[in-house]
Amino acid sequence: MKVSVFNRQKSLPVVKKEVEQIALLVLDREKIDWDEIAIYFVKKNTISSLHGQFFDDPSPTDCITFPLDPPKKKSSSFCFLGEIFICSAVALDYADLHKTNPEEEQRLYLIHALLHLSGYKDQTPCDKKKMRKKEKIYMKMFSQLMGKKIR
Repeated sequence: MKVSVFNRQKSLPVVKKEVEQIALLVLDREKIDWDEIAIYFVKKNTISSLHGQFFDDPSPTDCITFPLDPPKKKSSSFCFLGEIFICSAVALDYADLHKTNPEEEQRLYLIHALLHLSGYKDQTPCDKKKMRKKEKIYMKMFSQLMGKKIR
């Protein structure tokens, strides 16, 4: 399984090994069978452009997920699960406004996007509740794995 990480911004540091570990943790625990995923950390203008082009909303957003291949079902075909775009500047802005840790906020966006690629939705109150519960579980799990404090 290959996690390709691309850092196209300078707002927040991106530790590629940590990003890979989070992706492997979440997708393994969700029992997602895949071969490759691409994760991009981008500037506000990039996320705004993608948001406008694909969702008809040019405002900046935290993350955008583009699923490509559905998780494979014990077949030999290659599965490129999808692409994730995360805006680090949005994480920084949110953390500044709410007095939280921007790196943790960025991790939360990654987990959120991975859950979307795993099939979770957040459009209804019920779906949103399930998504938030899973996010908390994985944030805590990763925090314990790394020995870091989590909000």
